[in-house]
Amino acid sequence: MNKLGVLLISFFLFACNDDPCGDICGPNGTCDEPSQTCICDTWFEGENCTIENRAKFIGIWSTESSDCIDQNGEESLPTWTIEPLVNIDGIRIRSEDILSNEWLEAGLSADDMAELLAVDEILGNITFINDSRMTFSISTDTTCNFVLVR
Repeated sequence: MNKLGVLLISFFLFACNDDPCGDICGPNGTCDEPSQTCICDTWFEGENCTIENRAKFIGIWSTESSDCIDQNGEESLPTWTIEPLVNIDGIRIRSEDILSNEWLEAGLSADDMAELLAVDEILGNITFINDSRMTFSISTDTTCNFVLVR
């Protein structure tokens, strides 16, 4: 092959690979080339769009305070378990002390909020505040507000 052919092939190879972002956003984001930052798909976050929004909710949470009274007339301070559902925007929450340990499903409605899916007239929402604190409000016949901590 002559020098001109090698030069043309080299030019096209480098021109086609001139992506300022590379593959930094992975499968869950799109690169904004002018700023070289990732624009994450819905329900993903992080510098490289690798973190599911719902991940911040997942885990065991203790109740720090509530405005709900238990059957003994004391402040209700249950422990809550939150797990992911199959769908990317879904979580489920339960406490052994509330609603007979029934799982309540919720869907993300914003990056830091999930709304209970109305079942048997049970309504509520979960708001993530930071890595160690969030609030959970649940309504049946009455409304209870819980401040949850890790």
